[in-house]
Amino acid sequence: MHEYGIAQEIVSTALECARAEKAERITRVHIEMSALADESEDSLQMYLETLARGTLAESAVFDIARVSVSAQCLDCQTTFTLAELGRLCSRCGSAGVVMQGRAEFKMTGIEVE
Repeated sequence: MHEYGIAQEIVSTALECARAEKAERITRVHIEMSALADESEDSLQMYLETLARGTLAESAVFDIARVSVSAQCLDCQTTFTLAELGRLCSRCGSAGVVMQGRAEFKMTGIEVE
């Protein structure tokens, strides 16, 4: 159910931006979803589309891109990129890994008419 709150925030922000630009409609919303986020991409998409109904974003395409996160191994100090949750150090295989990013979502842009 976390997806609903995330979708609410994204749609609300997109609508605010569109109104500030005096747009007639939102055609596309670009969203980055951290590789560490455990929320369902499909559920998020469904909530985005549901919340957009009857608004300037009603027919918008919601592009959700999964983005990797940097991590550092506590044993060998290697910094590497994680594309999914639960990975081990790419150099030594240690599970002692600290993420340098958090599970989060970010609206990176909107396209309007």
